[in-house]
Amino acid sequence: SHPRPAGSGRGLSDAQRVATANTVANWGYSPILRRADQGQLERLADALAEGATHGAADSTLKKDERAWLLWTQYAALVNFDPVIKPEHATDSPSVLPALLASFLLFVHTQLVGRERRTAKPQSSFAYPLSIIRVFKRWGVPVPSHGALKLTLKGLMRSYVNVYGKEAISPSRSQPFLFAMLTRVCAIRDTDYIGDEAWDPSLNRLNFIGLTLLKVMWRTGHRLGEAVKTSDELTYFVRADVTYRIA
Repeated sequence: SHPRPAGSGRGLSDAQRVATANTVANWGYSPILRRADQGQLERLADALAEGATHGAADSTLKKDERAWLLWTQYAALVNFDPVIKPEHATDSPSVLPALLASFLLFVHTQLVGRERRTAKPQSSFAYPLSIIRVFKRWGVPVPSHGALKLTLKGLMRSYVNVYGKEAISPSRSQPFLFAMLTRVCAIRDTDYIGDEAWDPSLNRLNFIGLTLLKVMWRTGHRLGEAVKTSDELTYFVRADVTYRIA
C-alpha cells in the first residue's frame, strides 16, 4: 500500500495551518525576509490568513469546507498532498489544472441528484471552484478555468445524452409574453435595432429571429434563451427549429 499523503484527512482549518507554515518556510528563502524573526513571520502569516478567511462570506466558507472534504478524499485516492505549495504549483504549472479537472470528474461520481441518479454537472463544477478559491486565499498560483470548462462541457454533453437538454436548462421566472411579441411585430421596417435596419421581409437574420420569437411564445420559452449562435447546450438556437411548409 502507498503511504498516506501528509495533508489527507485534514479539515480545512488544519490545512490552513499547514499552508501558513508553508508560507513562512517559503518566506525564509527570500533575501528580503532572511533576517526577520521567525516568530514575527509566523504571526504575520497567521494574520494574513485570518484576514483572508474573514473576508469570505459564511456561506462561501461552508461550501469550501464541503469541497475540501472531497478534495482530501480525492488526494488520498491519487496519493498526493492536498495542501499544494505555491512553489510546486509554479514549478509544475500543468499539474494543478489536470488535478482540478480530474477532481471535477471524481466529484461528479460522488454527488447524487435530487431528482435523478446523478447530480447536474453544474453542481459538480462548484467544487473545484471552491478549491481554487481556497488556494487563492493561501497565495497558491491557480490556473484559469479553461481546462475545467472543457471537462464540464464533456460532462454536460454526456448528461444531456441521458436526461435531455431540459434537465440542465436554467429555471427562469420570466416567460416570453404575447405582449412582447406584439411589440416586436410592430417594429417598422425603417426602424433600427442597434446599427441594423429591421426588415424581416428582406433580412434573413431578422426573419429567423422573428420566427424564433414566435416559436418561443407558443412553446412557453423564457427570456434569455434564444441566441444567434452558441456552443452552450442550454440555449435555443436556429438549429432547434424545423420548418414544415405545407
